[in-house]
Amino acid sequence: MTEHAAQRRATEPNYVLLALDFFARMGSAEAIVHGERRYTYAETRAAVLAMATTLTARGVRGEMTVVAVTRNHPESIILLLALHLLGCRAGFVATSAPREDQLDFIEQADADVHDTPSAEATD
Repeated sequence: MTEHAAQRRATEPNYVLLALDFFARMGSAEAIVHGERRYTYAETRAAVLAMATTLTARGVRGEMTVVAVTRNHPESIILLLALHLLGCRAGFVATSAPREDQLDFIEQADADVHDTPSAEATD
């Protein structure tokens, strides 16, 4: 990271804090719709904060690289926001990717924390 980027990062609010403020103002309006599942902005905000608390309790800290093997579900958005709130770098690997590719991505990302690659992945 350049010195300028580091200074800017230290003085600008984390975009997730801005999003959480927006979510608080939007309250019961729908934020995420996925099939039959719906999250209001208030529910999304609460879920992001709860996820960040859980991640912190499990030892996840800012500047870590976290890779999740996941499907494209609303919880992935919540996880991404929680990780960025903590100052982490985040990577996502599709569960449909072959297991060997999942392992390769995790290795290339130099992840500090990662999921175990999907057992349902094809080789």
